[in-house]
Amino acid sequence: MRPGRAISHRSFLYVASLGLVAVAFGCMHTEPVPANNDGGSGSGGSNASGGSTGSGSGGSITTGSGGSTGSGGSNVTGSGGTIAGSGGTVGGTGGAPVGPALPLPLIVTTIFDNQGWFGDAAVMTDFKPGSTVISQTESTDGPCATRQAGAKGKCLKVVYTPPTDVTLMATDGYVGVFFLTTIKANHPEAMPAVNIGQANWGTEPGVNIAPGATKISFWAAAPTAGLMVSFKAGAGDNFQVPATPEALTTSWASYSLPLTGQDYGTSVLGGFAWVITDTMKPATFYLDGIIWE
Repeated sequence: MRPGRAISHRSFLYVASLGLVAVAFGCMHTEPVPANNDGGSGSGGSNASGGSTGSGSGGSITTGSGGSTGSGGSNVTGSGGTIAGSGGTVGGTGGAPVGPALPLPLIVTTIFDNQGWFGDAAVMTDFKPGSTVISQTESTDGPCATRQAGAKGKCLKVVYTPPTDVTLMATDGYVGVFFLTTIKANHPEAMPAVNIGQANWGTEPGVNIAPGATKISFWAAAPTAGLMVSFKAGAGDNFQVPATPEALTTSWASYSLPLTGQDYGTSVLGGFAWVITDTMKPATFYLDGIIWE
């Protein structure tokens, strides 16, 4: 999160490869807005199957039958949601196209310019305006002072600080950030309303990436060798790259997530993500050169 920016609390169903479910939050990087906490996750929750922003039956923002506007809804595709009606105006069947495909290689930190925080039920209670639980900023210190030759995009320093005002989960905990795009128009029809500058969890179409990408490559390092961080892609997308755990080293090491055989379509929401499963300990690491290629 950039200095002086506010967090937009927008719930999202997150299913990691570990079989965990949590509520997620988008971090906006424009003008501050009041907290917009959607509530809990799970079946019937505000963001889960059948919830207000999830993709279950009757969802008001994404797909599913029986939403508030029905077939021919106001924005995207699907049968019945307010953002999901067939023939909608923003990327739906017969609606406006999401734009020409962006060519490969694609620099993640240039295109996916917003941060979507997510975490387990304990850590997410500290996701509030002004929270310093996660700091993810462009950096020139540590390994970022000596980037790999030809590295593209932003070199990021990521710091997780365990909250002290909640009882954290000793097991099955997790916290992370999805790399998302930024909402470009106000959506008062969303439940709750979504405003310009907030993280795009699916209210608007995602990124149209040219077909043929075979991997997401990146560099990572940590001040302390052995720090375990998992990496994945796909935030409620038609495709999912499962979380892959890596033990980071103190110098830059190259990693990649496979995309071979993945049909990621023309509207990618979550271009990349990191996840830490030990929320009891502080963690610092660095990311660089995150590229779809």
